[in-house]
Amino acid sequence: MTAQVVKKQRGGERASRECPNCHSKRNWKDGIRETDSGSVQRFLCRECGFRFSESPALSTNLNSKYDRQICVTLQGAKNLTEPVSVKAEPGEVNTDLKGLLTVYMAKASQRGHAETTIRRNVENITWIAKNADLDDPLRVWMAIENRLGWKPGTKQIVACAYKHFCKVFKKALPEDLNFNKWIVTERIPYIPTESEILQLISSSNFRIAPFLMLLFETGMRSGEAWRLKWKDFDLERKIVTLNVDAVEKKGMPRQFRISDRLTAMLNRLPRKSEKIWEIKSLKVLRASFSDQRKRLAFKLQNPNLRKITFHTFRHFYACKLYHSTKDILLVKERLGHRNIQNTMVYTQLVEWDQPDQWTVKRPTTNKEEDELIEAGFEYVRFDDKLNMPIYRKRKWP
Repeated sequence: MTAQVVKKQRGGERASRECPNCHSKRNWKDGIRETDSGSVQRFLCRECGFRFSESPALSTNLNSKYDRQICVTLQGAKNLTEPVSVKAEPGEVNTDLKGLLTVYMAKASQRGHAETTIRRNVENITWIAKNADLDDPLRVWMAIENRLGWKPGTKQIVACAYKHFCKVFKKALPEDLNFNKWIVTERIPYIPTESEILQLISSSNFRIAPFLMLLFETGMRSGEAWRLKWKDFDLERKIVTLNVDAVEKKGMPRQFRISDRLTAMLNRLPRKSEKIWEIKSLKVLRASFSDQRKRLAFKLQNPNLRKITFHTFRHFYACKLYHSTKDILLVKERLGHRNIQNTMVYTQLVEWDQPDQWTVKRPTTNKEEDELIEAGFEYVRFDDKLNMPIYRKRKWP
C-alpha cells in the first residue's frame, strides 16, 4: 500500500499538518528531520509557535499509532530565542539563518504583522546576512550605507527590517548608530481634481472601473479593497463592510454606504467564486491600471493623470471629507486610523473653494430650514432682496 493511500485513510495530507498544540492548520515548513525510517518534514505553527514533525510510521506502517514527534515551543527553543552567529562567506546563507528566520516569521505573525510585510523583511534580512554579520550592527549599518544604486527610501526599508528583526529577538542596538538616517522627508500628497478621478474611472474597463469607484467612494486602501469578498457586500441596502480580516496596518473595521452607480458596476461582474476581482493579484491589477492611466494621460495631454495612484484615491477622499465637514474625528473614523496624528496631514492641505462644488438652497419655510440644517447645510447669509436665508453644502457622493 502506497504512502498516498495511507494518507488518504488517515484523513488526507492536510490533517497530517495539524498542530498538535492548538490544532491550527496554518504552518510553515521548518526543514527536514532525518530518522532511521527516512526523512521527515518538520513544521512550525504560525499560531502558537509549536515546532513538530510527523512520525515516519505514518507513511511506513499502517498499524502503528498515528502520532507526532513534538519538538519544542518558541519559548523553549534552544539556541533560537536569541540571535545566533550566522557568519557566512559573501553571497552565501548559513544554514543557521534559515532556522532563525523561521522563528522570526512565527513571532512576527504572532505580533499581527501582515504576511507581505514578513516576506519583505525576510528578503531584506537575507540580503543583510549575505553582506554582513547580523550580530554586528555596525557592519550592518555600513553594508546598507555603502550599497550603491539604492535610493534612501530603499535603504530605510532594509534598515527597518533589521530593526524589527532585533526587536523581535530583544537585541539592543547601539545608540550611536543612526538607522533612521535614510528616512525620506514626507511630502504633501498630490490631490487631483474630481473630474480627473472620474475621467480615470470612466476610461477603465469593466473590471478595474468598479475597483476604482470603490476607492473613490470609501477611501479604502487598495489592499483592503482587494481582500473584500462578495459576502462583505449588501447590494440591496448598498452597504459594504470592511471586517478585521481585510483591514491593513492594524486599522479599525468600518462600514460604508455605496452609490447606485457602484452597485450597478458590481452587479455586472461575474460571480465565479467568493472573490470579487477575478484578477491574478493586486500587482497585476496595479500594472493594468498604470497602462490605462498612461494611455489616458497621452490622449488628453494631461500629465497630472500619471501622478494618480491607488493611494491617491484615499488622499482625495480624506481631503474632501475633511473640508466638507471640518470634522477631523469623522475623517479618522472613516479612514480607520488608530492614531489621529496620521489624520492631521489632511488639515494642512489647501481647501477647495470652487463654486461648482457647492449645493445652494434657499428655504421658504421654517420646516424647510430645519430639514436643511439636519441634512448638514450651513448658513451663509440672509438675502435681503428675496427676503430668505441662504444655506450651502459641499457636493459629496
